[in-house]
Amino acid sequence: MKAKSLFVLFPALLVAACGGGGGSGSSSPNPGSGAPASPQGIWTSTSTVNGFSEVTTVLVTSSGSVFSYTGPYTSTGCAIAAMGTWGVSGNNISGSGVISAEGGSCAFSDTSSEGTESWSGTFVQGQTLNATASGTTALGAAIPQQVLNLSYDGGSYLAGASNSVLANNAASYTWLPSGFGAPGVVTLASVTITSSGAMTAPILLTNCTVNGQFTIPNASQNVYEATGTVSCAAGTTSNLNGATVNVLAYTTNGLPPFLTLGIEFSPPGSAPIMAAAIFQ
Repeated sequence: MKAKSLFVLFPALLVAACGGGGGSGSSSPNPGSGAPASPQGIWTSTSTVNGFSEVTTVLVTSSGSVFSYTGPYTSTGCAIAAMGTWGVSGNNISGSGVISAEGGSCAFSDTSSEGTESWSGTFVQGQTLNATASGTTALGAAIPQQVLNLSYDGGSYLAGASNSVLANNAASYTWLPSGFGAPGVVTLASVTITSSGAMTAPILLTNCTVNGQFTIPNASQNVYEATGTVSCAAGTTSNLNGATVNVLAYTTNGLPPFLTLGIEFSPPGSAPIMAAAIFQ
């Protein structure tokens, strides 16, 4: 199945049950007078493709880490996710990262499912973010340039008692695959986060597990950031063994709480790859 080439980064993404609203709110970043503008926060846009509604969610942390996800899995049966880093100069952003077609048989036009992407654009803090993205697949094919017009989401991801595990000191919470879409190249069987932020995520069809430590970069939002490593059982030949990982995730308010997670793997001696999924 051919995946669409979309600028996303994860998150995300969302399926209809997780859709975020646009517009600014009191939760938007609001530095003091003279402080530089920041694209930090969650940005969303909704488009109609072949009669289906698709939502793009972009998460930007204060450190410039970015996760974008476009879904749901409707018009093509696939989703597109990306992770990377943005630099900011005034109200301009630019950066690069990795991109992935998510879904069991999803791929770009040359059959590859991974690639690299670069971004540039402008933003008005807490209001709008307009960006273009272009990239290259792992096999060298060009990913057509895309234009994305996003609105700041000031409410859908505010920290709430229903789903902010770390903020509410729950003993632990385990998310399972939501069933939205097929598994990708790397598929997590589940994601468990304890009250101390420890993360455990077994990888399907391997004897490997992602272990990491989550933090909350913005206490007013259900946003999580983690680093960690992949460990595999003795005798396992997976190239993911020993990989370092960067993880960005967020949950929407509501029950059940949906977790959208993007994870970038950097295997020893290999190019980075990524995976993304929705859990509940």
